[in-house]
Amino acid sequence: GGGDTCAERITYTQMLSDTGHMRADITVTRVDANHYVVVATDTMQREVATLLRRAADAGEHRSSVHIRDVTGSMAMLSLQGPRSRHVLMNVVASGYGFEDAAAAASGGGDAADAVQRISELPFRGVLDHVAIGMATARVARITYVGELGYEIYVDTEYAAHVYETIMRHDVAPVGLKALASLRLEKGYKDYGHDMDNTDTLLECGLGFTIGSKPLHSFVGGEAVRAQRAAAAERAQRLAPDGSKSLVLAGLRRRMINVVLDNTDGRLPSNV
Repeated sequence: GGGDTCAERITYTQMLSDTGHMRADITVTRVDANHYVVVATDTMQREVATLLRRAADAGEHRSSVHIRDVTGSMAMLSLQGPRSRHVLMNVVASGYGFEDAAAAASGGGDAADAVQRISELPFRGVLDHVAIGMATARVARITYVGELGYEIYVDTEYAAHVYETIMRHDVAPVGLKALASLRLEKGYKDYGHDMDNTDTLLECGLGFTIGSKPLHSFVGGEAVRAQRAAAAERAQRLAPDGSKSLVLAGLRRRMINVVLDNTDGRLPSNV
């Protein structure tokens, strides 16, 4: 394991084919300098594991790269919403015998330090070795609903205990359909629903995930370079004076959110 905390240890990225089409939509968490955890959508678990193993076997460092699927041994609980920081701080404080985070903060010692680390955790930051009840968890500040939130990773055998510990702090359980509704409102995409392996990175509007890395440094990078050039040429033809320069990145497909004020659940005839 790495240190207790590190800002921006989580990277949102994609795995591409040689043609620049999407193979997977993932997050990568850096545990330490040579240890990473990759999280993929549930339908892509085996695909991502296979792609990682193939890449490791083909690389020059294949003898020192080890891929292990920990899906069955690790559980993730998602604590999301505007009160999630307050709730998580109280959950951690209760593990030290304090009624809430305020009492832990005033009591000093390890409890105060633990509560403060939760309070100061930045977006995409990660905390290791967080005590929740009788379990030790990894806490990541990340959201899929467009609101303040955290993902809590624990060994599978402690998942029920951690869930029960959190539920004692005035929170309500919700399902994946609620999460799907919220992420749609935010405009977050779901691989397998809003995009798949027939879409390119640029068509999905995810070109920003490349950042400043050289295009030759990853699989599909040269294809992305060609797609960007074609998009720029199209944009120039559409707006030679540059007034519509935002018509770029090859984005031809957009996810459109439709909100219906229709309480009986039926679609109006004109939709």
